[in-house]
Amino acid sequence: MTIRAVLFDLGGTLLHYWDPHHGDPQRPFRRLTLLGFREVVIRAADGSPVPSFETMTEILDQHIGASFRALAGELRGGSVETPARAALAELGYPLDDRQWAALRPAYYAALEPLVSPRKGVRETLEALHSSGTKMGIISNTWWAADFHDSHLAHYEILDLLPVRIYSCEQEHVKPHPAIFENALQQIGVEAGQAVYVGDRPDIDVRGAQGAGMRAVLIHTPYQDAPLDEVVPDAVIDELPELPAALEKLA
Repeated sequence: MTIRAVLFDLGGTLLHYWDPHHGDPQRPFRRLTLLGFREVVIRAADGSPVPSFETMTEILDQHIGASFRALAGELRGGSVETPARAALAELGYPLDDRQWAALRPAYYAALEPLVSPRKGVRETLEALHSSGTKMGIISNTWWAADFHDSHLAHYEILDLLPVRIYSCEQEHVKPHPAIFENALQQIGVEAGQAVYVGDRPDIDVRGAQGAGMRAVLIHTPYQDAPLDEVVPDAVIDELPELPAALEKLA
């Protein structure tokens, strides 16, 4: 069947999100998350003494861990902002929506050093766009959509990806079929006419194939996820290899 659309994972596939100084392979974003949270606390305190960094860390870890476990078991979507605001309230800084909107940029600013583009991302997307291929994103993320959109805009690929499905705004996360079906509906193609590109065999390849799509696995230097019984329809090392891989699948 003709390939009419290509949908992409975001982190590890189009952009790298990686902290080389994380110090915790199981929680590679924790260090910068804590730094951003501390900055929000300092600003919320507005000159008053703040709790120790150890206390902030303990409270935030508890809320994020509990929220993650509650959502992950049912493949439900959610945002890190929910446990972060709960942790702030426990520390004595309950913020209403207006106050949080004013302070949240400080939280996300701490995460900016994580971001870099994958090799050939813009050139690859432009080539697919020129061929008439519809494109979009399906991303599992706890971070806000506007945070990711700002990076796509910075690397001049936002307009090439008009359909962007972020799990922080969805009922379910990958590999649940609903999040793939939502993207297919928005992009206006049948599952058999779409290919998904991602770096996780368990979440991306298995999830896309379970929703009736074909799936391309792209290698990433930041994790070595086993294939187990997952068989991608194609495997690439870098994005510039994608157009040729798609030709073989067409």
